[in-house]
Amino acid sequence: MMPFQPDALVYKTLLASCKQHGNMVLGECMARKALEIDPSDPAIYVLLAGIYDDAGNVEWAEQTRRMMRERAKRKSLGQSWL
Repeated sequence: MMPFQPDALVYKTLLASCKQHGNMVLGECMARKALEIDPSDPAIYVLLAGIYDDAGNVEWAEQTRRMMRERAKRKSLGQSWL
């Protein structure tokens, strides 16, 4: 029980943990919850596609990447001041 309503960042953090530990079922659930809150966040699609790749499910990974190209905003490139 959390003392606050989880936001997309909480679900993305759990999704990243699912990728790290190879839990595809829980990862799909966390991705679904995160996408309900912020369907335009490309990080959610990237993490989910990575879970599918790690599980050997290349078709689902490609389908997830296609959905990202259709639905998500483009991730802005980082800048560095060296």
